[in-house]
Amino acid sequence: MKTNMRIAMLLLLISASISLVAQDNRFVMWNANGISETVSVPYEKDQTGDVITNVISVGDAAAVDLSSIAGIMKTTTIGEWIVRKLTYTFEPSTNPNCLYLVDENTEISAEMAKSLEGLNVVKGTNAADVVLTSGFPFFTPRDFTANNIRYERPFDKGTQRGVGGGWQTIVLPFDVQTVTADGQNLKWFADANDDADFWVFKFVGGNDNTALFDYNSDSKLSAATPYIVAVPDQSWAGSEFSLEGKTLAFCGENVAVSNTAPEAIGSGNLSFIGTYTGAAELVNAYVMNGAGSSFAPNSIVEPFNAYVHSKNGKPAGVHIYIDFGDGTETGIGTVYSEAARRDRMVYDLQGRRISTLSKGVYVVDGKKVVVR
Repeated sequence: MKTNMRIAMLLLLISASISLVAQDNRFVMWNANGISETVSVPYEKDQTGDVITNVISVGDAAAVDLSSIAGIMKTTTIGEWIVRKLTYTFEPSTNPNCLYLVDENTEISAEMAKSLEGLNVVKGTNAADVVLTSGFPFFTPRDFTANNIRYERPFDKGTQRGVGGGWQTIVLPFDVQTVTADGQNLKWFADANDDADFWVFKFVGGNDNTALFDYNSDSKLSAATPYIVAVPDQSWAGSEFSLEGKTLAFCGENVAVSNTAPEAIGSGNLSFIGTYTGAAELVNAYVMNGAGSSFAPNSIVEPFNAYVHSKNGKPAGVHIYIDFGDGTETGIGTVYSEAARRDRMVYDLQGRRISTLSKGVYVVDGKKVVVR
């Protein structure tokens, strides 16, 4: 009789313990728009009846806080009886940019560590290695420091010498210190006379129909700042120097990653606005066209890109053209490598290469020249 009572009490304690665990068996996840959801994890006993294994599915979450479930729960015993032991594994988000957050003092179980291998793990306010992929949204609910972070972007189309085009917009949540392709460090042009590998321009102003850009002479690409970027195709100096078809990695070491969204850079009627998450149903928005030669009306922009917003709007079909601050427009080829400058390339303002000069305005070796 006493034995039966002990067994009944034990079963009651086990049931109560499992119920208590169920109350704490929750985690928080965020979607790309920063909206959070608290999720209860379903669990089942295995055949021994002692271990409850939880398989967590987070869908396409942009961030997940695993702090409360990242470790194995301490085993509770009553006499010689094991009440329960909890383990957790999960199916990673379908978004490769998802962040997996744990507290500084969280002891990650072996099972969970295996599930987290190769993913973007932020422990406390530090991440060892973060990789961000083009085409997928990014959101972080907390500021953190990344020992190493890189964003990878394919450049399927380069800018053509004397023709232009091939521009892309970019905005990143960290300071970019280096850019690489095929493991080799690249340099962006700091000015028209620089000897470099590709181009990064920053927004400096605009008017009703033109967005003005200038060389980024800084030693970094600043976090939350939108830029336009172009790489050379083989028309510049042959296939050896072409970056067309390459994937560029934009990298930072020991850099801050903020949960603050990019700010709009405004000038007059135009603003240049970046987004990490992408956006749809935009109004009075102009997105870089497929040729990379101008900003065309569009209500959708992809993650890690930027768009031009016109305060007053424009007639249907009107584009916003790119100007490099000195009156030369996209398509003239105002930036050249050292090899191109040695060739003394001369173009008129329609982007046509010419061999003789009469009175007028030309682009000679990447500089605007007035012949009187």
